[in-house]
Amino acid sequence: MPEPTSNGLNMLIFWISGDLARQITTWTFDQVKADLLANLGNYIPQTVTITNLYLTNWENDPYTLGGFSYAKVGTTNRNFVNMKSVLKYSQNRIWFIGEYVDPDEYSFSHGAFKTGVQAAK
Repeated sequence: MPEPTSNGLNMLIFWISGDLARQITTWTFDQVKADLLANLGNYIPQTVTITNLYLTNWENDPYTLGGFSYAKVGTTNRNFVNMKSVLKYSQNRIWFIGEYVDPDEYSFSHGAFKTGVQAAK
C-alpha cells in the first residue's frame, strides 16, 4: 500500500474506534469510501471527491495489535520531559520519538513529526 500523501491538495484524517472500527475491517475498500462520502455530507455542504484513500488496520497489525498511546488523568508536562530525558542518556544514539513524547501535540501525527525533527537536529 502506498504511503499517504496530500500532493498539495486538502487532506482529511479520520480515527474510528470501538465496534465500528472492528466492523470496518470487514468492509471492502469501496464500502469504506461510500460510507465516508455519506457521512461527510452531514458536515460539509459541498460535494466531496475522494481521490486517494489510505486505510490502516491497527487491530491486526503485528506491531501495535490495536494499541495506541494515551495520557492518563494526572499526566503532567514533567512526565513528557522525563520520557525524553531517558533518550539523552545513551549519548544521543537512541531516541524515542513520536506523538507520545510531545506534551503539546500528544496523540496526533503533528507530535510525531515535531519530535522527529527535534531528534534529527
